[in-house]
Amino acid sequence: MALQKYTMVFPDAAGGPGRRKAFKAVSVSDAFLQTRNASLEHEVELWKGHSRICRLVPGG
Repeated sequence: MALQKYTMVFPDAAGGPGRRKAFKAVSVSDAFLQTRNASLEHEVELWKGHSRICRLVPGG
């Protein structure tokens, strides 16, 4: 399987884009699991290109 590029965005306190982390995953499910693990401590958004796939928050 070909790896696809995704981006995790950690919004800052003011709601701005904040820090970004690019990564590769074999599927959107794999990307979601990686993002879910990151959301255990921080609010995080999963993006592919210019499209936001989801936003996850701790305890949500």
